[in-house]
Amino acid sequence: MSFKLNPIGVHQCSFHPAPNGALRLRLVIFLILSFTNCISRQIPIPTERLMPKVLTSKKLSQKQIPYLLYQPKSYFTNQREELPLVVFLHGRGERGNNLEMLKRQALPKMIAEENTEFPFIMIAPQLPESEEEWYTKDLMTLIEEIESEYSIDEDRIYLTGISLGGSGVWKVATEFPDKFAALIPISGWGDASKICRLLNANVWAFHGGKDTLILPERTLEIVERLQYCNSTTWFTIYPNAKHDAWTETYHNENVINWMLEQRNKKFKEKESKNKKPKHTKSDPLKILVIGDSIGISISWGINEFVQANYHLTMDNFAKVSTGLSYPKFYNWHDKLDDLLNGKKYDLGVVLIGANDPQMMTTDTGSVYFKTQEWKKEYLERIKLIAERFQKAKMNLYWVELPPMGPGKYQSDTRYINACFKEASELHRFTYIPMTNILGNEKGEYEKYLLYRGRRTLMRADDDIHLTVVAAKLTVREILSKIFLDYEFPDSE
Repeated sequence: MSFKLNPIGVHQCSFHPAPNGALRLRLVIFLILSFTNCISRQIPIPTERLMPKVLTSKKLSQKQIPYLLYQPKSYFTNQREELPLVVFLHGRGERGNNLEMLKRQALPKMIAEENTEFPFIMIAPQLPESEEEWYTKDLMTLIEEIESEYSIDEDRIYLTGISLGGSGVWKVATEFPDKFAALIPISGWGDASKICRLLNANVWAFHGGKDTLILPERTLEIVERLQYCNSTTWFTIYPNAKHDAWTETYHNENVINWMLEQRNKKFKEKESKNKKPKHTKSDPLKILVIGDSIGISISWGINEFVQANYHLTMDNFAKVSTGLSYPKFYNWHDKLDDLLNGKKYDLGVVLIGANDPQMMTTDTGSVYFKTQEWKKEYLERIKLIAERFQKAKMNLYWVELPPMGPGKYQSDTRYINACFKEASELHRFTYIPMTNILGNEKGEYEKYLLYRGRRTLMRADDDIHLTVVAAKLTVREILSKIFLDYEFPDSE
């Protein structure tokens, strides 16, 4: 595998006779600048691709930090181009005072032994034997030094590590959540209680399913909590891999390309941060849920972590067998009036529709499912729900029905969801897709899906209702969208 940039041409320096006068002076100046530029670009490429370095910093009271430095060949032909910086943290076995030890594993090994050409600058610091975990302030001092000395794109600084280094990724990133554009922790562990400090980070974690040294559950615990507050969190388990999950990861061109595509979100976040409503312990976010029997399952996914770390309350008034097609059985429009007059809420969540593929009765007669008349009437009933939330000055999040098992239900569900999607665009409320969460790669129904690296039951025997795990995934997706719109300043 090789990641190569297109070669960048070097100026061919040549001199030609110039006319007299001011034009000659301008041309001389131009040629001097061109010649200087040629000199700056004609730096020989070191034969040693990983250069041993030592940082001695006044900030660290003259403490020394040894590290390996990698610079791609393109850096020596065009030093004006800002390149990404990758910070690699090694595992426990590479601690010591010999930088050659770092070349045994992962990215340093690929560069030193496999001659892999990456399109980024990389530093690989080394911990002394006495250290049991990765330092944070010392590492940040090293990064700042590299930024000042080399041409680094500050929006593209990435942090990755293996085993003890994977733990270091979680630790360093939670202490400096705005520094890194992407995180790739591999086979690590960490403190999950503070993980939602990374709500703006791009994260892709990896672990071996048969890792007995560091159990994959150590990463799963962190990722599951982070996914509540960060929708750009991904996790890959290699079912047959042991502790070494990094060889496959770093040799995967898709992973490297994903990392290099990420940009630091901190600037965009700073622009929008003050515009988000803030909720604290004394003023929690108050959520109202309505829906049918699938909507009831939303309550199952709110675990202690969410309630403890995100100051919110949720009242779930979903009711079995209800919908919008048959208001004589249960009229959600009237019920909403009662609910919204009785208590003040900040936002509403609707998960309804599984019972609606049926004939509706209107003032002018009966209309049959999937006819133009039926669609028009159904969109009107959705509109009335949306207007009630808007009148109460509440944001509305309408959840798409997940794919369903029986063939007829699959077709009917898609039709109902199309109505919800159209209404969301017409009446400006948030539509939350679920096909990608509770469907297969084609967006179709699957009774079992991969969860924690294992095939897991997602649906009840009727192929419609959700299991507890599926409900948990549904709530995680809903909350990930809600957390984009609200801020919890004193949450961890």
